[in-house]
Amino acid sequence: MTTYRTAHRISAVLTALAGIGLLGGCGPGTAAPTPPTAPTGVQATPSSPQSITVTWTAASGATGYTLERRSGTAPYVPVASPDGSATTYTDTGLSPSTAYTYHLRVTTAAGTSPYSTEASATTPAPDPAAPTLNNVTVVNGISGTPERVTISGTASTTSGTLQGVTVDWGETGSTPSTASTGNFTATHDYQASGTYTVKVTATDSSGRRTTDTRTLNVTRFQTGSQAHFVFDGNTFTDLSGNKRSGTYAGSGCLTPVADRYTVADRAERFNDPGAAACTVSVSGGGTTAPIPLPGEFSVNVWVRPDSTRLNRGGWLTGTKDGAFSLTLGTDGRVTARLAPASGAALNVTDPTAITGNAWTQYVAILSGSPSILGLYRDGVRVAQASASSAYVLPQGTAAWTVADAQGGTDSGAGSSPFSGSVDDLRLYNRALQPYEVSALYTLDRYPKP
Repeated sequence: MTTYRTAHRISAVLTALAGIGLLGGCGPGTAAPTPPTAPTGVQATPSSPQSITVTWTAASGATGYTLERRSGTAPYVPVASPDGSATTYTDTGLSPSTAYTYHLRVTTAAGTSPYSTEASATTPAPDPAAPTLNNVTVVNGISGTPERVTISGTASTTSGTLQGVTVDWGETGSTPSTASTGNFTATHDYQASGTYTVKVTATDSSGRRTTDTRTLNVTRFQTGSQAHFVFDGNTFTDLSGNKRSGTYAGSGCLTPVADRYTVADRAERFNDPGAAACTVSVSGGGTTAPIPLPGEFSVNVWVRPDSTRLNRGGWLTGTKDGAFSLTLGTDGRVTARLAPASGAALNVTDPTAITGNAWTQYVAILSGSPSILGLYRDGVRVAQASASSAYVLPQGTAAWTVADAQGGTDSGAGSSPFSGSVDDLRLYNRALQPYEVSALYTLDRYPKP
């Protein structure tokens, strides 16, 4: 009887725990998210003898798409990975008079959808008397100026005289670039990040035309920027134009150092263990002016931890109230954490430990509804977590701190001080797209070369 009663009580406890979701694998718990359905409204339209434009209906909660193409009986091959805001893509470099078939799928926080229904189009035959465009080359962004696009190539005609070449940049309010000779080069600085369709058109004296169409993901670092700190020597200046410069504390633990391009005094080293003035009663750190980030946001920062103190971890950056933090753990791994006013915190951790005495870029992005918190390292996403609702910072406008949770101190122990160098802290009031994160990694440089 005792054995029966004991077993019965254990069973009742297990049932109760499962019912409230405290016992993994039992009871209702939290329902698994439902994967998205296949994209709809997919259409393919020829736009030139060498290009086809594919359009589709925007999918709710999309974080990205995968577009694939085939011709004839050949298998599908990937051609593009448009970002979550895209609803069109122009596929270029195709053969004239050729039929192509496309399908795509969407990715959301809940997973990846099945492929859409197929959409087909046939490129038209070229006019044999029309001008030709050869060796069209696109340079999308340069170091320090990612918004600058340069297009060059050669135009010729076998019938009549070449009238000229026009480049339509696809940006509202922009003026097309023109050239009157066969060899052309045109440059344009875009005013905002986004996906643009650029058309290069050669025209002859009889009015015959040939157009080369390109789809470009363009990055402009200023789009949505709320603050940008380059740690220029001993100043904590905001270069975004929003006048949100900060202040340092713990002067004995602050040292101007070279940035990742080896330019002297373009980064700041905090809490140098070898600095005589940096004692246990001083902690180096910085505090910004209040920065408004009421909804989606992105944080970009470069860090170079001291290898001798790598196992101590520390605070990299975050809001002073601790609602958001980017921290270095004692295991050498970096974690982004968002603690909303209610609900469980979102945590994402880089699975690979950071390297001491080396510069590493981290970008944390809060996006979507329900919210997704993503973590990128050196331009590549390494971790992601999703919430069941839309998360925001409890304080829509808050001060941010660097290298010390409370921004440093001249007296008393610091709060999770980080030992290492920091550079290029950027805060945006929007979710950066993956191509923008990549541009921040490859093209961001101050001062411009």
